[in-house]
Formats: sequence, C-alpha cells, structure tokens
Amino acid sequence: VGLRRGLPRDKAEAYEVLGANPEASDKILKRLVDALRATWHPDHARSEEDRVAREERIKQINVAWDLIQEKRVEA
Repeated sequence: VGLRRGLPRDKAEAYEVLGANPEASDKILKRLVDALRATWHPDHARSEEDRVAREERIKQINVAWDLIQEKRVEA
C-alpha cells in the first residue's frame, strides 16, 4: 500500500500513501485517513514485529495527511 519505506516527501507521495485521488474532497480524504488509522492502529498488532510495522504505517499516514492539508491551505 503506497510507499513501503520512508515517509512521503511531497504531495504526490502523500496521495500515494493514502491511496487517494488528488481530486477527492476534504471530507472524503478525512474519512479515508480515519479508516486507515483505525485499520493500522498499533493496538491491533499480533506481535512486536507487527506493532513496529503498524507504527511506521501510522507515521506515513499522519505525515501524508499533514502534507495534503498543508498544500490545500496554500492553494
């Protein structure tokens, strides 16, 4: 799903991480981000390795959302 390593660095990578269309409304994007956060929450981890992977995925999701929000405010 999206980038496998590292955090998104720009708007294009942010949309890729979220699996979102850049034309999606803020409302749709927020629902998507909320769903991804629920799905990838570290509390759902089945092992330490899974927890670490989920924490990294949550970081990617959060950075992607921040980048998208930042870019939309500038637009």
